[in-house]
Amino acid sequence: MRTRSGSTSGARQAVGRNVGRILRDLRTRKGLTQQEVSEKLTYYTDPRSIRRLEEGRRPPRHRLIVLLINGIEIDDVAIINQVLTEAQYEALSQKEEFLYNLRHAPIVEAVPQVVRWTSDYGGHPGILIEAPEREFIAWPQLKPEVEVQLLPQEARVPPNSTVATRPLHNRSDFAVRILDPRRTEIGSVWFGPDPYKKWGHDGLVRLGRSVHAGAPKKPIVWRVTQRFSDGSYRTIEAL
Repeated sequence: MRTRSGSTSGARQAVGRNVGRILRDLRTRKGLTQQEVSEKLTYYTDPRSIRRLEEGRRPPRHRLIVLLINGIEIDDVAIINQVLTEAQYEALSQKEEFLYNLRHAPIVEAVPQVVRWTSDYGGHPGILIEAPEREFIAWPQLKPEVEVQLLPQEARVPPNSTVATRPLHNRSDFAVRILDPRRTEIGSVWFGPDPYKKWGHDGLVRLGRSVHAGAPKKPIVWRVTQRFSDGSYRTIEAL
């Protein structure tokens, strides 16, 4: 039987892993390396320290704030407060907002998008946003987004799972597979097609288990989601 201390420790580790994923996502969205982040700080000056944070070591509140502002160059109050909340810390005070010269971004309502996976858009894998506005999101940006925003929604996907592109039918980067922490392929992410309707395109994003991963003869869809313009994925149906 799990003790209360063991349960508390496990919850604390889960919080650290979630915060680490968010930090990694924010850093990669900015196009920064762990080395570049560490060079902007007066502590965590070794890139290995940044790696440990992204792997799940939760920093103290004040260091987390400075890491976000100085290291990852975030000045949006809403984003910083989101990370603080995920880390189970208090949101910024008005005094802190003034002290760090932070801004409140204008509220823009996120809109649903129609997406399509492409492995050769300009020679790069990623998703093509077809509506409401046409935009391409390359795999280096999409991968951490999926790992942070999408995978944690599905209970069948263990914590610390990742995604990777795989070749299929002699085409490189054609499929997106879900890998558990032991790097075993356990499922797939489908951007756009519906496996239950002869792979017809509807622009939604699905998690599931494909034939390659041991599904009985046909793919199994676990969760149907839609990507929104803020990079979030909202569940339409969970199976």
